[in-house]
Amino acid sequence: MFQSMSKEGLASKGAILIGNVEEGLRQYQSVILKGGKQAMEAFLMRCLEENNDKAYADFYYAVLEKEQKEQFVAGLDEKEKSVFSEFETDRGWVYYPLQEENLGFLAGITARNWLFSTFYFTGHKAVVWGNYNLEYPLFCEDLQTLEFYKNIAAECGLELL
Repeated sequence: MFQSMSKEGLASKGAILIGNVEEGLRQYQSVILKGGKQAMEAFLMRCLEENNDKAYADFYYAVLEKEQKEQFVAGLDEKEKSVFSEFETDRGWVYYPLQEENLGFLAGITARNWLFSTFYFTGHKAVVWGNYNLEYPLFCEDLQTLEFYKNIAAECGLELL
């Protein structure tokens, strides 16, 4: 089961929390990553590994209206439904540990504009917002960390804008 946590819980893990894109651009080093679902999933998996599992994601299902929840579940295939069933959503919190077992699900629903997730890395502090026409803003705490992630992105076949 993927246990949810509060925003305060995520902040206590050291995550970069950004209110909007403009704020992120003002306060952090950034780049836009562009690429398809597979390249982005490969990038996120590498980031998970590089951060020694100090990674989190948001999944906003818990705060959707009843009708939106029904539409969301109806659009999932059987494999996605199986992963979805592992998310604890009763508390209404939207932040979860990012794990190999849920990464593909979250990256997939984000890539197809089904329900967007943001990915938080706290080992090498960064946040990846998903997705604006398969463009993902990446915000990092400093230039050295940005270069670290840009190298991973290039290795995974993502374009840097």
